[in-house]
Amino acid sequence: MTDVPNHRWGKIVIRFLFRTQIPVAVAAYLLTVQTGLAAGNVDFFSPEFLIVFFGVLMTYNFPYISVRTSPDFVYEQGNLELQLPESRVRPVIWIISGTFFFILLFLLPAAGVKLLLLVSLLTAAYILPVRWNGERVRSLRNIPVVKNIMLALAWTLATAALPLLALEQQFIPADVAFILAKRFSFLFSLTVMFDIRDMEKDHRNGMKTIAWMLGKRNATLAAISSLAVFAVLSWLHSMEIANQKLYENDFEIPLLISAIFTSMAILFSDRIRKREQFSLWMDSTMIVQFILVVVFWKFHLH
Repeated sequence: MTDVPNHRWGKIVIRFLFRTQIPVAVAAYLLTVQTGLAAGNVDFFSPEFLIVFFGVLMTYNFPYISVRTSPDFVYEQGNLELQLPESRVRPVIWIISGTFFFILLFLLPAAGVKLLLLVSLLTAAYILPVRWNGERVRSLRNIPVVKNIMLALAWTLATAALPLLALEQQFIPADVAFILAKRFSFLFSLTVMFDIRDMEKDHRNGMKTIAWMLGKRNATLAAISSLAVFAVLSWLHSMEIANQKLYENDFEIPLLISAIFTSMAILFSDRIRKREQFSLWMDSTMIVQFILVVVFWKFHLH
């Protein structure tokens, strides 16, 4: 039997991770934990953290469990055939993640359940087509800007608002507004980058996005501008925390470093041609932000 070359193994692993949506679920989980750390919750296995991981995994695999949209990935060399059973793996992941999601749902406070219901409605409105007077009209994700706002808002509510609701600590409205606005502006920039990734496919499907309206160059500038807003909000929030003496962990420095790193990732993203590699590249910006925050938190560098 002929061995699979190492670079082929890397391609197989990347394709598997991309198609099963595991990296994006991990990124969502880490962003949720990051919010908890900033507010003083250091329990990485809190129900409000874990439910975001399983919820994203369940939601992002759902469109593929009934309709097979792409063939199984097969690598052949000599007498060796290595098959990635995508059509069989995704339903298993969906069932497992859905089971854990509903178990964890019973461990959340009533406010958290209501918030997740709102997130579910936003997600459904984003995915499903809309009917008006019995006629099918385009879904909300086909409306430029609205698509990005809804997606960033759903992620903001799940990864920022949900962990705050679970804490006993009381936050002043301005503080909550800063936390949500920072997360929204950061995530909005990523939604624009994924529009850039899907420009050609969206155009073939008749979808109009920010990237197609503005062009790749201007859309990239829009994403970086959203990151600039994120950086300014991080600085302003740090000033408010210092003045009000709200809590210790503001993480201004790691968030600013994260903004710089993500901007560089955006600028270098045009060198990445493969969709799965592009997705992992952009998802990594959320993971890097979490790592930076944990390092500053662990070593008391804030």
